[in-house]
Amino acid sequence: MSSRATSHPGLRVAKPILTFLAGLLAVAIAWLSLHVTEDLLSLRRTPHSDMIGAGTQLESQFHRFVSSLSLAQTDRATEADIDRQWIGLQGWEPMLTAGVIYDTFRDDPAFHHLSAEISDGLQDIQQLATTSGGWIAATPKILDRTAALTPAFHRLSIYCIQKADDVEQRQSCKK
Repeated sequence: MSSRATSHPGLRVAKPILTFLAGLLAVAIAWLSLHVTEDLLSLRRTPHSDMIGAGTQLESQFHRFVSSLSLAQTDRATEADIDRQWIGLQGWEPMLTAGVIYDTFRDDPAFHHLSAEISDGLQDIQQLATTSGGWIAATPKILDRTAALTPAFHRLSIYCIQKADDVEQRQSCKK
């Protein structure tokens, strides 16, 4: 920077003001973060809220995966992008066989039918990608399969919400 630019009177005044405002903004963000974190930690977690969260997150991750496939058709997503979404979806799938959803619904035949439909559909999708040369090469076939599987994920999400509501109702009646 030239000596002429640093000697400009406006810069000498503006620099301390901008530094002060940046510091003030940092303090405000830190204060808000602290209070938001305290509020989140004070929320009471219950089994029924875990059920709702797991069911809706599984559906949301499925939709992120489908979106990445759709973006790949327009060359706006790569094989790696799709793979990341698939790995995320695979991270939620164990909720159907060992997580809070399974623990709550293990004796419910309707849940077993729904979870089998989803698990079988996800296995079909993975097999399509494997046998067709990857996610992008198999995208049209996989999108057909995901379209058929979308209602099952939505039914699972609604199912978890309804069952969580039933649990909450029973708990409130016992009090």
